[in-house]
Amino acid sequence: EWALLDSVLSFSSEVRAQDLPYTLLGCSGRRQGRMRAWAYFKENREEITKRLPGLFLLGSIVGRLTDSFYSMEIYDEVKQYFEQHPIETAKRAIEQSLESILLNCERVKRHGDELKAYFIAQSIWRIWQ
Repeated sequence: EWALLDSVLSFSSEVRAQDLPYTLLGCSGRRQGRMRAWAYFKENREEITKRLPGLFLLGSIVGRLTDSFYSMEIYDEVKQYFEQHPIETAKRAIEQSLESILLNCERVKRHGDELKAYFIAQSIWRIWQ
């Protein structure tokens, strides 16, 4: 599974700039893929921001890669990352993502046991983890 994700992400340097979000976001449908796409973004931020200068797509990528996270550890990581590597054109998307992560953390804190029981009952717990 990781080999396939890594293969797709490594190919993204050959994808046209306007199609780059589809490559990154296509890998982020599941938690594991989202974590790998987020790691790829961090490792290749300079190249990605050069390819998408000033475009709204950059904010979309940042937002979609990070707004579904639901742990305070990841919240701290995302916040610290963008404090150290600000992206002015994605500033609003970053703020919105951080807010979404906090809301997700609160939701998991409040309803985590219920969600876990539901996903286990539906045989999809592995996807949510």
